[in-house]
Amino acid sequence: MDKNSTFSSERLYFRGINETDTNCLVTWRSDPQVICYFRRPIPITKKDHEQWYRTVYLQDYERLDFIVIEKQSQEAIGTVGANHIDLKERSCEISYMIARVAFQRKGYAVEAITSMMNAMRKEGICHFFAEIHSQNFVSQRTIEKLGYTYCKEQQPFFIYHKWEGLDVPYTC
Repeated sequence: MDKNSTFSSERLYFRGINETDTNCLVTWRSDPQVICYFRRPIPITKKDHEQWYRTVYLQDYERLDFIVIEKQSQEAIGTVGANHIDLKERSCEISYMIARVAFQRKGYAVEAITSMMNAMRKEGICHFFAEIHSQNFVSQRTIEKLGYTYCKEQQPFFIYHKWEGLDVPYTC
């Protein structure tokens, strides 16, 4: 899998982010309702995003980000990604946002995360983790629905893990 990969699920289509997504991503990353649970909840500019995309994202081989497109409407509704990909340790962080309010709380996040995990399993990943803001109760329920286990707190985040293929349950 690489930054230009595509894949799909029942209701969603995924494609690697590219320069044509700048306006959409800047809009989402500047919406206070979307970014309030981010590590850096600061709005970004088009220039900020373009610089990050060229000088950071394209050079980071441990990160994949995908636009989530709802098949029926053909609308971009959010992103899903794998960060800190470590093929040797067989682990990665799962990140996600369903930024379009009309598509929230309809199971799209669960479907997007599941699809991202399936794609990463094909790369040999069996340990997934997610950092969820301690006040983002909806996202906490979402990740727990997928079998992730709360492991520890690193304020303002809760760290969740999911291990697959172990003979004994993973403990934090």
